[in-house]
Amino acid sequence: MRKTLFTLSLLASAFTLPLTAHADTLTATLTGDGHTFVFTLPSPYDFPDQLHLVALPTIRTTGSIDGIGGQTFDVTFFSGIGSTSDSLIFDDLFTSYDYTFLGGILVHPGADPNAPAGDLTAIITTGSTTVDTVGPKGALDPFTLDIEDTSTAPTPEPSTFLLLGTGAVGLLTTIRRRPVAQVYTSHSHRLPERFRSYRTQLRPSPAATHE
Repeated sequence: MRKTLFTLSLLASAFTLPLTAHADTLTATLTGDGHTFVFTLPSPYDFPDQLHLVALPTIRTTGSIDGIGGQTFDVTFFSGIGSTSDSLIFDDLFTSYDYTFLGGILVHPGADPNAPAGDLTAIITTGSTTVDTVGPKGALDPFTLDIEDTSTAPTPEPSTFLLLGTGAVGLLTTIRRRPVAQVYTSHSHRLPERFRSYRTQLRPSPAATHE
């Protein structure tokens, strides 16, 4: 009985272990000016508190340009304080693809229980939207910005699988039935007196056996 309880507690502990912690990952696709930029964004986005939060601290991220990977970008979101027409700044560090976009505010205040003390948290809006940049001739050049949540569910740590396997094997071993003869012998002394005498009467006598 104690072995069974121990095995069950081992299985229970495996389910209570923390899963691999991770922040959600957003995938952004910016299309316009004859190019497609793909990059990742964090969500939630934690950053130190600032006195004048006209724009959030710049996010440095990586991605691709027209399918060519290994690119590095700086993305800065406007908070909506002071101006509700500025949306974001997109800057490719190694080429001349630098854009300041007008459009809707793409971030809003959020909460992150894992954020460092004193930090603020912003949630980046997902979905598809149109943002505009001022072209060389002063005309607005529209871009399409698609932001999708591509995060995956957390997976158990290897130690969780180890505990699950150990507990399952222990449980199967513990509850395995003993042989029928062993069960009959070990419990026969617990039978009431009338059943034991009845069983004795059913046994053939030695004389009957010789006949």
